[in-house]
Amino acid sequence: LMQVRDELQRQANRQTEAQQNQTGASQISGDFTNMQTSGVIFQQVNALGLMGAGLARSLRDRYPKAYSEYRDLYDRTPDSDDDFMNTKYSRVGKALLGGRLQLVDVSDNNNQLYVANSFSQMDIGNDTTNKDWLFNNLLRVMA
Repeated sequence: LMQVRDELQRQANRQTEAQQNQTGASQISGDFTNMQTSGVIFQQVNALGLMGAGLARSLRDRYPKAYSEYRDLYDRTPDSDDDFMNTKYSRVGKALLGGRLQLVDVSDNNNQLYVANSFSQMDIGNDTTNKDWLFNNLLRVMA
């Protein structure tokens, strides 16, 4: 049984390595917000002015500037006739934010680091992503 488990783990590791070689992306275990790094942290955000859970909450806590600039953009964005009313949460997602990308400099003295806020959700929840907005913004960050 141990040999089968070990072989399955080796196969999974080989598959992960192959995927990393194809995409250039890598998998990080643990709390990545505590790692000293440089580059861009890409995250999907909603158009509700909220960073209350998951990755967004972790980044909000670790990099308060990423949240304050996100919230400032939300507050400065005017309402429109196309705003989405979410009856489940009784909140309005600002339609004019949909598809926008916000790059926030959260660098410190040792590292040049940015948080890229991709406004790819008009609502909150795992199944509310506009994949076209998310993909287009990811391409913009990678360019």
